[in-house]
Amino acid sequence: MLIPVVATLLLTFGIGLSNAAKIAVFNNFFTHSHSAFLTSLADVLSEHGHDVTVITAEVDTTINFPVPKKATHMVQLYTNQTAYQNPEMIKNAQGNLWTTSYDYLQKQRTIGLFRKRIEGQCERLHRIRKTNSVLL
Repeated sequence: MLIPVVATLLLTFGIGLSNAAKIAVFNNFFTHSHSAFLTSLADVLSEHGHDVTVITAEVDTTINFPVPKKATHMVQLYTNQTAYQNPEMIKNAQGNLWTTSYDYLQKQRTIGLFRKRIEGQCERLHRIRKTNSVLL
C-alpha cells in the first residue's frame, strides 16, 4: 500500500524537476549593455537547469565583451573590420539614437542601419562552416 503512494509522490515532484529546455540565444552584439543582458539571461537560465547556447555572430575583438559563465558560448570571431558594415557609421548611429531630438525619418534611417547589420550577420552566420566556429 505504501509503494503506490511513494511512487506517486516521486512522479509528482520528479516531473517538476525535469522541465529543462534547449535554448539558443542569438546575441547580435550591438552594444555592451544588450550583450551583458543576454549573457546574464543565459546564465540564469543555465542555473535553472536549461541547456543554453549563446550564439554571437560577430565580435569586435578589440573591445572587451561579456561572455556567459554557465551557458555554452559559440562565437564567430571577426578581427577584420571589413566584416562589419561601416562600423564608424554604426557607432555614430548608436550614439545619436538617444541624444538627438525625435525625428521620425532620421530614426527610420538609423533603425534601417541596424536592420541591415542584423541581416548581414545572419547571412554570414548561415554561411559559416562548422570548422570556422569557435566554442568558448
